[in-house]
Amino acid sequence: MTTGVAGIGKTILTHKFTLDWAEGKANQDIHFTLPFTFRELNLLKEKEFSLMELLHHFFIQTKGILRYDLFQVVFILDGLDECRLPLDFQNNPIWTDVTKSTSVDVLLTNLIRGDLLPSARIWITTRPAAANQIPAKCVGMVTEVRGFTDPQKDEYFRKRFREKTLAITIISHFKTSRSLHIMCHIPNVLSGYYNV
Repeated sequence: MTTGVAGIGKTILTHKFTLDWAEGKANQDIHFTLPFTFRELNLLKEKEFSLMELLHHFFIQTKGILRYDLFQVVFILDGLDECRLPLDFQNNPIWTDVTKSTSVDVLLTNLIRGDLLPSARIWITTRPAAANQIPAKCVGMVTEVRGFTDPQKDEYFRKRFREKTLAITIISHFKTSRSLHIMCHIPNVLSGYYNV
């Protein structure tokens, strides 16, 4: 599980992970990276799918794959804090059949618990306040995206601009605007500021 405040870069982190995997730059032990957003999954709240049908619904190119248990699969579940599904870990039935239909809620709770496709790796992103929706026994590791400290912001610009006077000018400029200075702790904002 990866936590972090709104806008800190959790979604970008999952996109970068997926892109690096797809381009063969990292995590080549993984056969499939399957990114979902809870926002998209919420739209299926009243529908029933098997896990296979759900995968085919979102990833049409996977229709020929019948046995995911033969592969190393990573499910990325982005934005738990936006989840409108019950995720009832206490009362949802155990579900182990990837071809049998049920609610998306039951599929997700069983996927996260490790009952459905136990060989799969699950990566959930969320704001800290929603992290407790997932039982601790279902979470193998927690990471946090924190952003840059003030000295790291300065270091970022010093490394980006080889001309020392330009770097100093830019650093002093973003420090004059309190809101900009605060926002620049988010890596993507800092990078965007650099590009402008």
